[in-house]
Amino acid sequence: MATYTYIPFPEAIINDTVLLSTSYPNVIYSNLATWESGAWKGNDRGHFIKRGGVFSQAPRPLAVVGPTDRLIVSAHGLGGNGEPVNASAISCWANITGVGRTRIGIQVTALAARMKKDGLTKSIADVRLMVCFSGMGDGEQFELQDHELDVRGSPASETLAANLARALGALGYSSVVVAGAVGTVSDGSVTVGYDEKLLPRQRRYSMAARSFDAQGQRVA
Repeated sequence: MATYTYIPFPEAIINDTVLLSTSYPNVIYSNLATWESGAWKGNDRGHFIKRGGVFSQAPRPLAVVGPTDRLIVSAHGLGGNGEPVNASAISCWANITGVGRTRIGIQVTALAARMKKDGLTKSIADVRLMVCFSGMGDGEQFELQDHELDVRGSPASETLAANLARALGALGYSSVVVAGAVGTVSDGSVTVGYDEKLLPRQRRYSMAARSFDAQGQRVA
């Protein structure tokens, strides 16, 4: 089993230090080309697997991922800092012509369609969202205060992970299980809250994630 990392934005426009400096293995960028009038345009070849400082190219860059491999999706979640969690989209910072550096996003149904178009095998079973709040319910709050989220408990509403799993299931990915982080993500660790001194309470991803099947049902 190999692990691959998917950044579902075109590498050429990303202006996001966190995403571009990722330590996750085998980075793959989407074959999307440009952002125009609120939609992605173009069919440029996506980049995949940087070796010796050079990316290879392919029209379907996710086709290198096999059915027994793990796929990490790396992006930013929406929420935190007093804002409610948005379980419908992911985002990144990018340079947009005529606008400059701005935050752009992809709705979860469009993300599932993008993964399919980028060549992801329908036999994939293991998808992990390295996306902040992706295992938290829509509208929940993540505050800088003395608390710890209950990972084992059920979210009060739909999560980004469940929504993506369901969207992939609708496209024929019947075996997929999508995991989402219950808190903020950094280099594979999850901050699930803070102690009385406001120091982060960190857990390994496997101990701080909720997982959902192709029907959006919780399985772990």
